[in-house]
Amino acid sequence: MAWIARGLAILLAVVVIVNGGYWESHHHLWAGILMALLGIISIVVISGGSAAHIERDEIRLE
Repeated sequence: MAWIARGLAILLAVVVIVNGGYWESHHHLWAGILMALLGIISIVVISGGSAAHIERDEIRLE
C-alpha cells in the first residue's frame, strides 16, 4: 500500500512541475519557478524517504 501512496505523491509532484512550467511561460515567472521547485523538492523528499526506509531495514537485519 505504501507504494501506491508514493506513486500518487510522485504523480502529484510531476503535475505541480508541469503546472509550474505553464505558469512560468504564460502568467508569472516567479510563481512558475516556485511551483516547479516545489514539485522537484517533493520528488527528492519522497525518494529520500524510501531510501532511508530501506537502509533502516538493512541495518536491522545485520
